[in-house]
Order: sequence, then C-alpha cells, then structure tokens
Amino acid sequence: MFLAIVILKSLIELSLMFVVGRFILGLLAGAKRQTNVFWQLLDVASKPSLWLTRRVSPKLIRWVRTQSARTSQHLER
Repeated sequence: MFLAIVILKSLIELSLMFVVGRFILGLLAGAKRQTNVFWQLLDVASKPSLWLTRRVSPKLIRWVRTQSARTSQHLER
C-alpha cells in the first residue's frame, strides 16, 4: 500500500514539473512556441494532468479559460 502511495506521489510531482516547465518555456519561447520541439514534448507530457484538472475544476473556470483562449487566438491572427 505504501509503495502505491509513493508511486502516485511521484507521478503527481512529475506531472506538476511538466506543467511548470511548459509554462516557463512558453514564456521564454513566446509566439514561436508551437514550433519548438521541447514545447511540443512538454505539451504532450502535460496533457493528461491538464485534462484531469479541467475535468475536476468547476465549469465556470473552464468557460472563462476557453473564452480567453478564443480571444487570444483571434488576436494572434
């Protein structure tokens, strides 16, 4: 039982590191982050934890996030 808890804790820490690394690299890479290989790697690695977070979070937060993402995509064009 203890081993399962340690493994789960390690997976949570690793996924948090992926999300934080993705955030920092996104700040550094700027608008060209979609073509950055390391960004793509961190994006794939952090998708499961971001998906789980969005499923758990209230719908209002998800709605605000998607609206701001749509606005930023519109501004980039």
